[in-house]
Formats: sequence, C-alpha cells, structure tokens
Amino acid sequence: MSLLVEANPRVNSWQPTLKRAPFPSKMGLSVTETAANRWATGDRSMGTMAALELNTTGRCSLGHTVLIVDDAEFMRVMLRDIVEDMDLTVIGEAQDGAEAIDLFRRENPELVLLDITMPIMDGTEALAAILQENAEALVVMVTALGQKDQVLAAIKAGARDFIIKPFDQERVQETISRLLRPARV
Repeated sequence: MSLLVEANPRVNSWQPTLKRAPFPSKMGLSVTETAANRWATGDRSMGTMAALELNTTGRCSLGHTVLIVDDAEFMRVMLRDIVEDMDLTVIGEAQDGAEAIDLFRRENPELVLLDITMPIMDGTEALAAILQENAEALVVMVTALGQKDQVLAAIKAGARDFIIKPFDQERVQETISRLLRPARV
C-alpha cells in the first residue's frame, strides 16, 4: 500500500494524503525521526513531498521517488516494473517533455528517467528546463541505439547517465542504485 506524505513547512509536520491506496487519507502514521529532523533543519533534498511505503508491520520507511518519461506506454510500463522491483516509488509518468516539466515542478522527484525522442518537446529540451528548475536534478537519459550524438549532448548538458533500449534490467538497476546511493537516509 502506498500513500504520499506531504510536509507542511509552516508547522513542520507531515500529513498523509491518499494516492492509489485502498485506505482513508486521514490514516495516522509515524515518520522516521531522521526525515522529520532533515525537514525541520531546512534540508529540502527530499522535496516537499516524500513517498512513504507502508510495510506489513504498519511502520513507514522513506522511499526514493522516480518520474518516468517516454512517449511509448509499453516502455513506461517496463521501466515502472524495474523501478518498483527496486522498492522505489514512481510518482508520475509523462509521455512528452512538456508534461515531464510540469510533473517535475509539481512532484520534485529524486530521479527522472527521460526519453530523448518524444513529440511536443524532446528529452534534450526537457532536460534543459528541468536543470534550470533544479541544477542538481538526477536525470538519466533513455535512448535507442544509434543516438550517440544526442546522448553525448545530454551528458554535457547535465544528464547524469543514460540507459539504452531495449532495456537490460541489471544495467538499469545499477545506474539507478549508483545515482541514488549518496542520497540514502
């Protein structure tokens, strides 16, 4: 079961809100002292919203948040499965760069998996806008074989890494783990 816990900076408290879960949104839960202390001391690296996973014991553990951006739904599903197998929380999916920027602004994910070739706004344009919002954003470019020049341009622009379609699940998981490791609580 998953729910979002929203931090209220005015009172340094956490309020649970329903997100695709079969239980009431006003359910009580405790947040780890570390997460609460980080928020209270002004550390916003977790964003204003942290995804929490309710485990079978009823305790909550802080989970990392991921935004998946790809115009092909089956690719988003494949990435979602890989990410969720790592016990990470997918907080949104977008099918083009413009939608990705909107979701990034709203959800402030810790990691973005961003396809390069998409309609409306491609991944390199979206990357630039995301990095303008947050220069420290962790963005991994998703690319098909044969897009070497675009990948190199994205890495030079600030993308942290890239993964190639068709996905090698182990490579995707290694990339994500390496990028999120320093951010672990």
